[in-house]
Amino acid sequence: MARSTRYCYWSVATLRYLPFMQGCVDSARKSGVFSDFNVLTKEPLADCQCFDLIEFQNEGGLFPIFYLKLAMDRLNYDYFVWLDADTLFRSAPDGLLLPLANGPIHVPFLTGLKDCSGLETANRYEGARLTKPYFQCATAFWIVHHDVIAAVYELARNYWESVSAEGFQPNLSEVLGYVAHLLVADYRPHLQSSFPRLWSEQRESEPCQPHRSRPDGIGQSSIFHLGKGHK
Repeated sequence: MARSTRYCYWSVATLRYLPFMQGCVDSARKSGVFSDFNVLTKEPLADCQCFDLIEFQNEGGLFPIFYLKLAMDRLNYDYFVWLDADTLFRSAPDGLLLPLANGPIHVPFLTGLKDCSGLETANRYEGARLTKPYFQCATAFWIVHHDVIAAVYELARNYWESVSAEGFQPNLSEVLGYVAHLLVADYRPHLQSSFPRLWSEQRESEPCQPHRSRPDGIGQSSIFHLGKGHK
């Protein structure tokens, strides 16, 4: 059966993040974004579809991948756009799905792992025989096609179990990065710098100024993740 809606936004909102999630939805509506929001939560939120949140052991922060398989797989959309609850919309995104480049997944590639504190992750990727170059990946915004949800879940789970068996616990960025490096044919459309006006996030060293533009243009993105700096 053909799906009636091309994509939806989705997220998980625990009690602490309920105000942020409501603020995210409100900012979207004020910006002219009327796409569906599907949120797993234990409390009602306005102007979005809410589903009961089933708690489980949070292994390495992988809960979004678990809920992607458990809940989103049942819904009637082609693409599922994950947003961290502490996200704001400045404007309606133009070309939201363009970074996919006709592929099944988009995870923003941020910094080359050889250029940051990601050498251990890079070594594990190399051991898994992933194609170089390797990148640190964002976790606050990513897109998955419905038809690969099961594959994404299995790849993520298998990688987590394999690395954990060696005495490490990979975080969501590493696990999503592993899946994305496997499934994307060309890394260049997935560079965050390729679509700076679509999504960006606050750097830890920056004050929280979601409506101020930086000289590099990153601050002009339609979707802005507040990040660790506001917590």
